[in-house]
Amino acid sequence: MIYKEFEPSDDLKSILKCYWVLEGTSEEINEKQTIVPDGCMEMIFHYGDFYYQYLPDGSKIKQPRCFVFGQLTQKLEIEPSGDSGMFAVRFKPEGLQPISQMAAKEFQDSAVPLDKVLGPEGLSLGSKILDASTSEERIKLIEHYLTATFESSAIADSIVNDAVNTIISSQGRQKINELPIESSVSRRTLERRFTDTVGVNLKQLSKIIRLKTAVHKMINKEYNTLTELAYDNGYYDQAHFIKDFKKYTGLTPKDFFDSNFSFTHLVYENG
Repeated sequence: MIYKEFEPSDDLKSILKCYWVLEGTSEEINEKQTIVPDGCMEMIFHYGDFYYQYLPDGSKIKQPRCFVFGQLTQKLEIEPSGDSGMFAVRFKPEGLQPISQMAAKEFQDSAVPLDKVLGPEGLSLGSKILDASTSEERIKLIEHYLTATFESSAIADSIVNDAVNTIISSQGRQKINELPIESSVSRRTLERRFTDTVGVNLKQLSKIIRLKTAVHKMINKEYNTLTELAYDNGYYDQAHFIKDFKKYTGLTPKDFFDSNFSFTHLVYENG
């Protein structure tokens, strides 16, 4: 199995975290995988065999070939139908909105076909990405599209951007009711603009980023005890940490390492 991340060009670093590629045969990747929220939305292109996505009732649907997955607020379970070949664009929390024709809150926990998010150009972009034969080709195609589209779109909401940066820099420990905002904007207005742009509200993103920080430390063995990990990441106590952990992963911290979280481990090991 191959998982590799690529940096975006300097012109796109304000909206993107990275590009990534996952490839593997049906023998290498053949089980249901669970992915946990990380505060980012992703544009996914399946150039390998399609993937199934499990719904909360236990049924499964086939994912589109090319789609955007909105903010996760709960665990996501997917399963390959054969050989895996994925190219993805990982956006910063507020990064997709300047090029999207939908408010981010409209596709929370959902895989939405690319043309519904980008318009008719999404179909053309998807075809080009799927027809490309190398990661370098795919990156060149998506960078050309994103650069042109981002330049011609409305400037990203600077107030929302500042709020996101504050939450991330504090690793989710910033108290939302003490979040600094411009005097010309009410907290209610910020909350509405934030949810439309990011796909979750301020408190949700803060909780997701705090948990992401803790999970990163767990996977990279940067802790001694769960109690220490909880306090170091701003949780009131271990019980509070376990409650949030189960809410977003469906498991206790102990069970997390015994289950199929290979995708999550790959992402978090790479930062």
